[in-house]
Amino acid sequence: MPLRFESLYLDDVPRDGRVVDFFDPAGAPREKAFFFVHGGGWRAGSRSIFHPIIKALVDRGYACATTDYRLGGVHLSEQVADVREAYGAFSRRLAAAGRPLRAVVHGGSAGAHLAALLALAGPEKPCGLSLANGPSTFEPWPDIFPGIWASMQDIMGVPWETHPERYREASPIHHIRAGHPPILFMHAENEHMFPLAQTLRLQRAVETCGGRMEIRQYPAMEHGFFYSLERPQQRAALEDLVAFAESIP
Repeated sequence: MPLRFESLYLDDVPRDGRVVDFFDPAGAPREKAFFFVHGGGWRAGSRSIFHPIIKALVDRGYACATTDYRLGGVHLSEQVADVREAYGAFSRRLAAAGRPLRAVVHGGSAGAHLAALLALAGPEKPCGLSLANGPSTFEPWPDIFPGIWASMQDIMGVPWETHPERYREASPIHHIRAGHPPILFMHAENEHMFPLAQTLRLQRAVETCGGRMEIRQYPAMEHGFFYSLERPQQRAALEDLVAFAESIP
């Protein structure tokens, strides 16, 4: 399907990381839309990594956006602010087209963390939240993967030992409240950074508040698997994402 594409810089003087891509199907769009946040350990990655998945969604009639955020010289709160501003630009674009904001926010890895904080800890009200292999908590757990713990402390900018309250505030699980959007969680069988037990804990917290959270597991897949559609498990994840979005009233 033909599409309309635009990159929008969020500042009058463009700055690295402060840019969002918009994709609109040429025909009448579907009611739901998708907003993507890339991963990369909070210090790497690009919005363009989601372009193959977005192309498949646009072919089905969905409007999409994918955002960058600042990677160097900033900490978590500034990245969350970048993602929120990009989401606001997407919501205004939909409103200008006369469309209600019925967006599912999706993020992978570090992007899943940022997407979760956007949807759960702020005023934004996406209709759904999809997470792929991201952390449910920023508080350390037994046998935490050393590399990811180093990345988590780096993006926080302060050590856990002296500022545990900030790590708690950065934990999606501590922002679960009644009325939050339904959640889809994609979990790779060979995930080595964020254990399934942590995700199950998040699911229990969601259900305790009367919410809905689905977990889908993908055999033989690894951390960061959902950025292309070359393998059958990746295509299955795309179908799960679309089915999840369409199941939301």
